[in-house]
Amino acid sequence: RQWNLMNKADLPAAVDWDKYFGMIPKQAQDWINKAGNQIVLNEERYTSDLFATYLPGRDATVVNYLFIRLILDNSGLIPCSGLPCFAAQRALAEKKVPEHTERSRLPSRRRRPLPSYAILDETNEFGVACADMTSVIADAQARVYVDARFPTQDDKDTIRSSTLGVMTNIVGAMRGMIEQLDWMTDDSKAKAIFKASNIQVNVAFPDFILVNDQLDAKYKDLEFDPDDSFYAMLDKVTVFSISEQFKLLDAITADRGDFLG
Repeated sequence: RQWNLMNKADLPAAVDWDKYFGMIPKQAQDWINKAGNQIVLNEERYTSDLFATYLPGRDATVVNYLFIRLILDNSGLIPCSGLPCFAAQRALAEKKVPEHTERSRLPSRRRRPLPSYAILDETNEFGVACADMTSVIADAQARVYVDARFPTQDDKDTIRSSTLGVMTNIVGAMRGMIEQLDWMTDDSKAKAIFKASNIQVNVAFPDFILVNDQLDAKYKDLEFDPDDSFYAMLDKVTVFSISEQFKLLDAITADRGDFLG
């Protein structure tokens, strides 16, 4: 039920799919609109049943359903304190209601019953909100950290030198372990040693984040409006992050100098 290959024209008719797919990154839009490409629709039968149950003449029910989904998706950003709130959280956890989807460059964390980091009081609300937003613009976040933690060139050189020493020792130890293996053929061992010797060592932080023009170029497609709300900005950085991940999928070669993997 999780692998239903369908043409866009055959998707449930209750949704304006052109408008829906118009919200996804440009790279994916190009692929979807290409003749002959199919789309994987999860839970096709349940999705069709949902549309059939809620859509005909039940606008209020649909709005309430979407409102609950919106609250759950942003549960980690909603302040929570007091016994009634904790009781509601426990009830949702017992029912295994999924939390918000989280927002990171590599969204591979296991979804847990909510809440995972819901704000328990108002005192740290802004700090949590800031951390949640900047986690998906890691290079900009790293620039702020480096400027604060290593303000001088000597500081930067010191952390890189000390870190490089540790990483070089780790690579050397790996080579030493391979050389001591007695069950490998000479050819396999030579290839393994070659790979270990050519491990890309990215030390401390990338150079380009310290150059304003290069860092600006990295985020040239991310634009904020002075009137944007916090949630509007959060949506923009999330869409930007997803678009950046799509670029990795159709890249001709891997960027071994990418500090984010």
